[in-house]
Amino acid sequence: MSSRQEPKPSSTTCPENLSSKSLDWINPAPQSWEPGALMRLPLLGFSALLGVLACLIFNITILLTSNGKPQNSWKVQPSVLLAISSAVSTGLLRFALAEGAAITWWNKAINGCTIRFFNILGLASIASVIVAIDSPLFQRATTVAVRQAQVNVLLSVGIAQQLPFGYTGAMQRHISGDVTRMTPLFQKIVLSHNSGEPMYLNDTGCANGNCSATIQADGLAVECSLEPIPQDYGSLIYGAENGTRKLVLSNYTGTVKDRNSRLQVNRCELHLAKLLYPIKIVDGAIEFSSSLEDLGRSPETIAVIYDMNEQEDITTNGTIGGLYLVANDLLQSKAVGMQINHAWTLETPGMLAQDHLTWADELVSCQDMWKDPTPQVVAELQNLMFRTALSVPNNSSRSLRLLQHGEK
Repeated sequence: MSSRQEPKPSSTTCPENLSSKSLDWINPAPQSWEPGALMRLPLLGFSALLGVLACLIFNITILLTSNGKPQNSWKVQPSVLLAISSAVSTGLLRFALAEGAAITWWNKAINGCTIRFFNILGLASIASVIVAIDSPLFQRATTVAVRQAQVNVLLSVGIAQQLPFGYTGAMQRHISGDVTRMTPLFQKIVLSHNSGEPMYLNDTGCANGNCSATIQADGLAVECSLEPIPQDYGSLIYGAENGTRKLVLSNYTGTVKDRNSRLQVNRCELHLAKLLYPIKIVDGAIEFSSSLEDLGRSPETIAVIYDMNEQEDITTNGTIGGLYLVANDLLQSKAVGMQINHAWTLETPGMLAQDHLTWADELVSCQDMWKDPTPQVVAELQNLMFRTALSVPNNSSRSLRLLQHGEK
């Protein structure tokens, strides 16, 4: 007896279903087409064009706002900002060109076109490359120029309007009652003055550019009186006429003249005062904007004249005694005219007499001429007084009784 087994039913997957699932996984279902111009608008390309327009507006704004502004008022220089903006706009323009070229190519490919159409795309590509030269042009549009501009600023200058008692000169009372030497502080000031060291100030509020101002500081009020004194040197045989003198085996004939001349004596009194110094600050260094020759001599340059007749302790130090020592060393000079063997000779020890000698003739005596050295002396003393006042500590002020105010 034979038995036959029945085949077991088996489950099989439908190939059609498997294929459809695989295709759905590989190619997902496309989105449905939606009508409307806004849905088909190339947003990326338009966004790039808007970015290019924004960069152009930014460049124009930088050029307009930076015009006439100080260079150090910008943390980032305008030329750097223009270079960055130009690079960004060039990249966005090329991206917009790529988007537009792709859309145009597919549009023409669907509708059909000739090969000549691609010349337009080539021209657009060339134009996008040429646009890259706008970066150096924008940087060239902004330049740095030096221009005179005047603005009002608040300056902070630490300077003494009164010298402390005994600041410049020292004396040894057991030897002499006169000032014998300069104080160590004033000695350093004189050394810097003689070497021409610049006078620096820190944190004045004049960090941008150069500043001009008139500041009040300690100085000297100068009151001078000019007195002419006639001088008669008599007649000199050197250059005589109608007289014969044997000189080196020859006869010398000259004219006898009366040697009358006039001596101008300028006597000046100096008083401690508060003066109006015209200064300018250049890179932190103080310079005088005008000459100091008339400073302290004209009333408009004097703010206050102090009374120095009150008792001052002059047994140890002197307030302006050191200034006298410096003036005696730097400015003392004289001109001496003498008759030696009936000849006129002139000696001028000291630089002041030599600097101001305007006429001298060895053959024509008594006609030597000098210009007035008073302006140079005044300027030298005021310069030294200003440098001294600049070195005085801020806590070394004192009070003096006013003698005059604004006039001599």
